[in-house]
Amino acid sequence: MRKEEHFQKGLDIWEAAGKRYIPEEAADEFRRAADLGHIKSMYYLGIYCEMQVNDYVNPHPRAEYWLKKAAEAGDADAQFQLGYYYERDPRRLFIQEGGDALNLLQLNPDDCPDHIVCRGELENYRYKAVKWYRKAAEQGHVRAQFYLGLICERGIGAERLGRDRAEAEKWIKKAAEHGYGPAMCWMGYYCMGNAVTMPKDERKALGWYLRAAEAGSEEACFRLGLIYEHGLGVEPDQEKALEWYRRGRIPWWAEDVKKKLESGE
Repeated sequence: MRKEEHFQKGLDIWEAAGKRYIPEEAADEFRRAADLGHIKSMYYLGIYCEMQVNDYVNPHPRAEYWLKKAAEAGDADAQFQLGYYYERDPRRLFIQEGGDALNLLQLNPDDCPDHIVCRGELENYRYKAVKWYRKAAEQGHVRAQFYLGLICERGIGAERLGRDRAEAEKWIKKAAEHGYGPAMCWMGYYCMGNAVTMPKDERKALGWYLRAAEAGSEEACFRLGLIYEHGLGVEPDQEKALEWYRRGRIPWWAEDVKKKLESGE
């Protein structure tokens, strides 16, 4: 059987399973096609191997192997997924230090004690992520554009190494223009006066937040609540503010908003 036939058979099995997960039978077909040099099969096989990881301490080395083979062959999906694999990899470097250690690392990796994670390795893995995100982003991969933008926006490590806000805004804007909800929400944030390459424009911010909310962004719904409550570029409207707050995800620091919702004011 030729590699395309193995690949198609794997796809058929996967689709029959509802595409919620890659069944072992589909992975076997992808493996046969991958062994014959089929690039997309390498990508799907890498995804399958990643899904076999049940904890952060024991990564599946075959996931990186197959994703990297597909990424080096130019597959944008594999390049993005390999970047994502590396960006999460600091969690895989976790050294068991008690039940709360992993939570601490996830919540605030930059301020984590040295005995929990090797900071140098954490930064190295994120630089690897940037490399592959950029390759995928340059091919038009929308999620890669957004994730690359986020790393450029925040920098790497406590020292914010490699931070480039102009570069961040460029990539996040590209993802937003393709309709990616989280990126559109960030564009709203930028247009509220938080950018270095874009002028403040509260009406544009409102438009981006509305588009992001329509795309399912709960963060955008919360931001729209703030806009209508405080009259940022619009007439204040408490009813609309509460309506958007109810649709959004209220962050932990917005205690005043939580009280308004609880009291029904």
